[in-house]
Formats: sequence, structure tokens, C-alpha cells
Amino acid sequence: GTDVIRTLSGSNYVVSAGTYSFNTQTTTLTVKAAANTADSAYTCAITSNEWLQANKESTVTLNVFSVAFEDRTVTTATDQNLVCTISGLSQNTPVTWIGPDTNEISDSDTNNYVIDQGNYVFGSKASTLTIKTAKFASLSSGNVFKCKLKSALYPTDSPEAVKDMSLILLSLDVLPINKEVDAGTETTISCVITGITKQLDSIVWRKAGTDVTSLSGSNYVVSAGTYGSNSQTTTLTVKAAATSADSRYTCSITSNEWLETNKQTNVILNVFAVEFVDRSVSKKVDQSPLHAPPYS
Repeated sequence: GTDVIRTLSGSNYVVSAGTYSFNTQTTTLTVKAAANTADSAYTCAITSNEWLQANKESTVTLNVFSVAFEDRTVTTATDQNLVCTISGLSQNTPVTWIGPDTNEISDSDTNNYVIDQGNYVFGSKASTLTIKTAKFASLSSGNVFKCKLKSALYPTDSPEAVKDMSLILLSLDVLPINKEVDAGTETTISCVITGITKQLDSIVWRKAGTDVTSLSGSNYVVSAGTYGSNSQTTTLTVKAAATSADSRYTCSITSNEWLETNKQTNVILNVFAVEFVDRSVSKKVDQSPLHAPPYS
């Protein structure tokens, strides 16, 4: 074996010989985080002249596992799952879930939670905590949940592994982008939808209750938009021929994750007229003011 003090790189190890007391002595090896990345076997070698022992070796096993538990951004209209993924376990071990109140979540609290320990397969498992929809009423954005476990192979001397995550709660909002433009001008109006975690399931633009894509001519172009960063912007391009009068349009969205079907938001497109005609004038006298009439 290799002497961890004199040979191995860096300051990854701290050896303590320990102090004799009551016929016993405990020696320790502290392994720093940088060296604690894979299962390892260490050897403590002792010499005891009173026992005529020189370099008596004992193997000490240090196994490692990894826990992945990441922050989540969720909607609150449906049940949500938090997943604690463990790999590298020597034996199956239960996962304890801890709520924002720092108390352990009980399997019996089925009104608010469902705990699934998951299947242990070749050293890995994924434990799931399902948060019931009703529980969100008492949660706040930024609440911290934790998953906790410790080795089942060496439970007495192994420390607990505790991982935490922040739960970000979204709220659904649709912001209409209203406009007022010069009559006979092509323009684009839009709805900005925030508080989603995926692409909307459907979008329909209507005028006076009628899907604009079924109206005569090619006066309208609908774009559903693309989801990104918990948001999606849908647009309606209104061609010049259709911007002759004030109009009210409706963007209707369906979001299965929010249990919303045909959620409608009004978008206003007002128009005004500007008239400014050529003039022929003499240069000898003052001329009446050139002006545009007020908005109509």
C-alpha cells in the first residue's frame, strides 16, 4: 500500500494516531472531499512492541454514493413530483423526506403527500415525493424540501447524506399587448403567457368569437410562439386591409398543466386616421397653417 501522508498528492488526508486510554486507542484518517470520489480500501498498519506486532494491517472500507436533488419550478394546479436520485449504494436504504417546516414527512400524511421509495437496482434508486395539489395552498415559493439517507451497509459509523432543493411556485398570467395604429397599417398584437413549464397545448385567436383563420382573405397570420424560460408569446399579425376600424381580438389558450381550456384574454387594436394632402401655394402672402386633423 501507499503511505497517504508522505506519498499521495495534495492535502487530502489527515492522520491522527489517537490517544491511549483505558486499554484502547483509536486512530483516524480524515479523507478530504477531493479524494472522496470513488469506493476505496484503506489499510491501518500498527506496531505494538508489547504484543510483538510490527506493521499489523487491517483493511478499512470507504464506499461512496451520490445523491442528485435539483431545484424545481412547478405549476400548482396539479400534483407535482420531487425526485431524489441515488447511485452507487452498496445496499438498499430508505430515503427520509423533510418538509419546509424541517419535520420529517410521514407516509401517513396522504392528504398532502405520497412517498414512493423506488426500486433498488444495481446500486441505484429514485425515491419520489408527490406533493398533492391541496398542499400548495400552504406552501410558498422558495420553500426548501430535503431528502435524507445513510448507508445500510455501515449504518453505525456512516454520516447522513442530506440534500436540499428549492421549490419555485409559478402562477399563470396572460398579458395582452394592446396597440393603436394608423388605419390601413399592418401591425402585430400579442399575448404574453407566463407561469408555464412547457409549450401551451393550443392557441386560437378570435375576432367577435370567430377564429381569425376562418375569416375571408389572408388578412391574419397567427404564430403560437415558442416556449422558453416559463413563458410563451403568441402573436397575431393583422394585415393592412383589416386595420380599418377599432377591433377587439381574443387570444384563447389551453394549458393542460394548469387545467385551463379556452382561457380567453381580450387584446385591443384601435386605429386612427391621418390626412395630410399636398398644397399648392403662392410665395407672396402668409399661408394658413398646415396641420393634420385630430384623431378620429
